[in-house]
Amino acid sequence: DMKVELLGLQLIIRHGARDLASDKKCFNPMIENFTHCHVKDIVAFKSFLDDDLSDIPKPMVRHVYDAYPSSGEPARTLGCDLGQLLDRVVYQAKRVANEFRKTYSPLLPKKLNSKDTRLYSSDKQRALGSLYFFHRFLFDEEGKDMVSDVFTRPVSSDPWALHQRCPRAPDIRHDFKYAHAGYVKSKYPDFARRWYEAAGTDFLPSFKDCLLVAKCTKQMRLKLPKGLEPHNDLFHEALRVSLTLFQEMYSQVPEAVRLLVAPVLLELEHFMLRQSKGEGPLLAVYATHDSTMIALLAAMGVWDRS
Repeated sequence: DMKVELLGLQLIIRHGARDLASDKKCFNPMIENFTHCHVKDIVAFKSFLDDDLSDIPKPMVRHVYDAYPSSGEPARTLGCDLGQLLDRVVYQAKRVANEFRKTYSPLLPKKLNSKDTRLYSSDKQRALGSLYFFHRFLFDEEGKDMVSDVFTRPVSSDPWALHQRCPRAPDIRHDFKYAHAGYVKSKYPDFARRWYEAAGTDFLPSFKDCLLVAKCTKQMRLKLPKGLEPHNDLFHEALRVSLTLFQEMYSQVPEAVRLLVAPVLLELEHFMLRQSKGEGPLLAVYATHDSTMIALLAAMGVWDRS
C-alpha cells in the first residue's frame, strides 16, 4: 500500500450570516429595521512612517448611515451596511475553527501556526470579517494579539467574486434567461401568481436572500408578508423554485462556468504545487461567497446541486 502524506491544506470558507446584500424590493411594502448591527469594521491604516506597528494610533470604529433608505432623502440615522455581518457570525466562525482544528491538525506534518498560514478574502466586509473571526479562533490566544496580512483584489477584477477580465464569461452569465420575471411566470405560472398575491412583487430567484435573512433574524430585521412566513408552504416553495433556477444557471452553460472560475482553479493549483515542494504555506484560507463556491464545484463536476 502506498503511504499518503498530507503536506498542506487549502480551505475555502463562505462568509457567515449577514443582512441583505443589496437594497432589493422583494416585497411591497418592504418592512425593514436594519439597525443595531454589532459586528463593526475597525478602521486603521499603516503608512511608511509606521515602521513599528505598536506606534500606530488607535483605530476608528466605522458606523454606517442606513443603507436601506425608505425615501429619496439622505438617511440621518445610523443603520447597517449592505450585507453587514450579523452577531451569530462569531459563533459560526468559532465552530468552524474548532471543527477544522479537530479534524485536520492531527494529519498535518507539523503544528499549524499563524506565520505558516496565508489569508485571502474577497474585498467585502462580510468575507473579511468572517475570515478575521475564523483566523482568531483557529489560533486561540495567539490570534488575539497578532497582526496578520490578508490579501485581496478590487471586487471588479477579483475572480473569487466571479469577476475577471475575460468578457465572454460574465456576458454569458448575465444573459441567462432565468433572471427575468417573465421567465418565472412562463415556467411557474401558478407559483408566480400566488407569490404576487402574497408579496405584491414579481418573483425573482434572488429573492431567496430576503426569505433567508428574514428567517435567520426571526423577522426582527425584515418582516415577511402574511402567507410568506417560514411555516407556510409558499415560503418553502419559493426557496425550491429559486434553487431550481440557480441550478439551471450553473448547468445550462457549463463552459461559461468553467471560464468564470478558471483563474481561481489556477491559483489553487499554483499554491498546491508550492505546498507539495515544501515552499508554500502549510495552510491557505480563502474567504468568498456561496456563488463562487457553487461555480467551483460545478466547474469540477462535483456539485450535488444543493
